[in-house]
Amino acid sequence: VLICEGITEETLLPEFAKILGYDFEKHGIHIISAGGKNQVVKTYYQLIETLKLPIFILLDKDAEENLNAVQAKIRKQDTCYLLNSGEFEDLLPLNLIKRAIEYSFQNISLLDLDNLTQNEPMVKQLEEIFRTRGLHEFKKAEFAHIIDTILNNNSQEYISNEIKNIIKEIIDA
Repeated sequence: VLICEGITEETLLPEFAKILGYDFEKHGIHIISAGGKNQVVKTYYQLIETLKLPIFILLDKDAEENLNAVQAKIRKQDTCYLLNSGEFEDLLPLNLIKRAIEYSFQNISLLDLDNLTQNEPMVKQLEEIFRTRGLHEFKKAEFAHIIDTILNNNSQEYISNEIKNIIKEIIDA
């Protein structure tokens, strides 16, 4: 079982794993999107009461307190991974983000995507792009599905080293 904070991880991790040659579904990996860092801890505490299977917990960088709460009760067969920086969206390579934005805005005036940077939180930058274009608010789930569509070309160039490490740790858990 893989417990993650949100829909982006739930949508994209299996797709990245497939590109790397590993099928979560085929290997029985079930993903639970808990709906936030506090819910991850609550879900983990509930599952350890009844589940004997190994649990892999994936937390955003800002969830250090939650990591400590989990580690207080972590079982030897379980793994907890704290992202090195930011949120899962921050792990997406800029070329993938740019392709997803171009896909989203294909019928709208050109955007200057050279201003995107990995030095600022990606969600914040995406929210600003959507806001300044007068479009609906940025929604992580919709954006994750756009990225999923782009990933269908099976290119490993769209997988950051940290995402590769996360998937390797999930496989090895």
